[in-house]
Amino acid sequence: MTRSSSTPPFGRYFSDPGYLTSLADDRYGWPRDIEYLVVRVRVDKETAHARVRARGHARDASKLADWDAFWDKASTAECRWTGARILEFDNGGQGIDADLVEQGLDGLG
Repeated sequence: MTRSSSTPPFGRYFSDPGYLTSLADDRYGWPRDIEYLVVRVRVDKETAHARVRARGHARDASKLADWDAFWDKASTAECRWTGARILEFDNGGQGIDADLVEQGLDGLG
């Protein structure tokens, strides 16, 4: 099995059902018969705020300046991508460990 990945942020692309296909065609040239797996990671507002603040990136300044507005938009974004299986994790509290990821992948069959 060949694996490839692309990393976030993706929120601005969630509304485009054909995003994965266009990404594969235009950016990476992935084969047409590739199986897409979207790993969606959820976290609660307070944990996300603490983690964004702790990482200290300049690009986060506008998010932190109006966290409530940022969170309202980010947390309600619905991923409308087609043609993918979705594996979802809750990344609150202590986060996600390798065993949890392995269990999720095994459950996909």
